[in-house]
Amino acid sequence: MANEVQADHCGPLHERPAGADLTGKEGYAVVIDSSSTLQLAGAGVRAHGILKRGGASGVSCTYAVFNGDWHMVVLGGTVVAGDLLVVDSAGKFVLSTTGELGMGCAIEGGASGEMVTVQAEYLGPVV
Repeated sequence: MANEVQADHCGPLHERPAGADLTGKEGYAVVIDSSSTLQLAGAGVRAHGILKRGGASGVSCTYAVFNGDWHMVVLGGTVVAGDLLVVDSAGKFVLSTTGELGMGCAIEGGASGEMVTVQAEYLGPVV
């Protein structure tokens, strides 16, 4: 992190059991599946939140919802501050393209695999 913005989570946290092994996946986007368990979000879906505390399958995990707060997330590619972001097929945040469902705005830049601060909110289709 170039400017050391260490903002993370301002709103309420929620808990659900993991539907798969989410150990070490903090900062990834998650969805609640039809069994009411957490799974990593995939490309093109509206994620329910950002994983804050992962765990093995069946273990209670903590996540924060997309509500405009600043969160630390894992990148799946290079972004710069101000880029609009979407979730990729691995649950990481990447640069959006036209028509994709925007999930946040980068507050700082970074490269694939790094954790950076984003303002996480539903932006609708990117134009």
